[in-house]
Amino acid sequence: VRYEPVGISNASPNNVFTGLAAGTYTILVIDDSNCEERLTITLTDPPLPEVTLEAFADVLDTDAPFELSGGFPTDGVYEGVGVNAGIFDPQSVGPGTYEITYTATDTNGCSNSDTKNIRVVSANVSRIINFELVDADADEVIMEITDGMVINLASLPTSNLNIKAIATNDVESVILELSGQMSNTRTENFVPYTLFGAVAPDYFGKVFDIGNYTISATPFQENNGTGTPGTSLTINFEVINDVLTVNQTTNNTLSLYPNPAVEEVNLSFTKPSKIWNIEVFDMTGRLVKRVGFKGTSKTDNHKVEVYDLPAGNYFIKATDENGFQYQKKMIIKR
Repeated sequence: VRYEPVGISNASPNNVFTGLAAGTYTILVIDDSNCEERLTITLTDPPLPEVTLEAFADVLDTDAPFELSGGFPTDGVYEGVGVNAGIFDPQSVGPGTYEITYTATDTNGCSNSDTKNIRVVSANVSRIINFELVDADADEVIMEITDGMVINLASLPTSNLNIKAIATNDVESVILELSGQMSNTRTENFVPYTLFGAVAPDYFGKVFDIGNYTISATPFQENNGTGTPGTSLTINFEVINDVLTVNQTTNNTLSLYPNPAVEEVNLSFTKPSKIWNIEVFDMTGRLVKRVGFKGTSKTDNHKVEVYDLPAGNYFIKATDENGFQYQKKMIIKR
């Protein structure tokens, strides 16, 4: 029996074919009686690795160079303007929005990448720092809202909500605009700068319809949205009401010890959980550390080293295999 490939030029005498790209190939199989059969073989590429990159918080053009983080798997490479060996230098690039690409390669030699933008803002220009979700019944901040976040109404203490924009101290007024399943535009001349209004300390609230939203806020140096505009902030988020997810996880809570921490902190759960990653954010919302646990078994305790972080206040967030997130405030002392 002999094999004759059709349209394959790199066949070896022993019928070994190497270096073939994905595609469909035809091979003639011929026996000693010259009877032949045509075989069709389809080769496919191996699946690309799953590569993700977390969103970056804004940085100032006066910030010192810092190590990029948020890429998963953690053995990848960061590339982009202002990036050198995984270090981003805001001072060298100046104000603007820059594309950061994170690429990782698996054991098959297959590569994939994810891209996020990082915004460098001028320290001398008024700006919107971030957005916060507010419980309008208790008049308390629930959490920071970041770009791409999914907000589950079923997991919140109330559905009566407001959103406030945090601005630099030189801001005199802010125009907030909401679009999507609901829309609203509001000009605020006093802190807090809120989407639905407030008479401090009382916040007015509304119930968000299920769907996708975009919120933007633009700061101004004069009242009523006049004067020189500063650096605005726009994010997208989704509102869902997934009661099932909440019911599956309500019996599990997170605690930290020791807190304050010095060298390391333990995340303890009331029931064993398979945690995929743990992230640490500073009080400006910037991701400063990410530890991946993908592939580990369920356990009620996870340890994270924090000796490399400066003393201060942080938020630590853990995400389990079902995508549910647990968050606690953490203090690091030296």
